[in-house]
Amino acid sequence: MIDLFHGVVAPSGIGGCHRATCHRYNSRMVMEFVEEAIWWRGPAPFVFAPVPPELSAEIRAISARVSYGWGVIPVKVQIGATQYATSLFPKNGVYLLPIKAAVQKSENLKVGDKVRVTMQVVSENE
Repeated sequence: MIDLFHGVVAPSGIGGCHRATCHRYNSRMVMEFVEEAIWWRGPAPFVFAPVPPELSAEIRAISARVSYGWGVIPVKVQIGATQYATSLFPKNGVYLLPIKAAVQKSENLKVGDKVRVTMQVVSENE
C-alpha cells in the first residue's frame, strides 16, 4: 500500500472480507473498510461511501478534537491508487465519505460498486 500517512505504512489490506478495521499508529487513526458506493443528492459529487457504524462511532468519539465545525471531519483517503483529502459529514448516525468525481473516473467507480477505502482522520493542523 502507498505510504499515505506521513511515514506510517498502513496495513496491507483487508483481504476479501467486508469487515471494517481501525488501527492506531503513532496516535494516528487509520481505518480500512469496504462499502457499497451510494448515491445521495447532497453536496456534489453525489457518490459516497458510508463509513460503517462501528468506525463512525470511533470517529464520533474524537469528533470534538478534529472537527472544524458543523460536525464535518477532515480525512486523507486512498481508494485504489488514488489519494485525496476531503471531509466526512454526518448523516443518519454514520459518516459519509464523498468520492470526488476525479476519483470516480480514475478508479472507474459508480453507484453500487464495492469500494475499498483506507482513510486517516486528521486534525486541521495536519
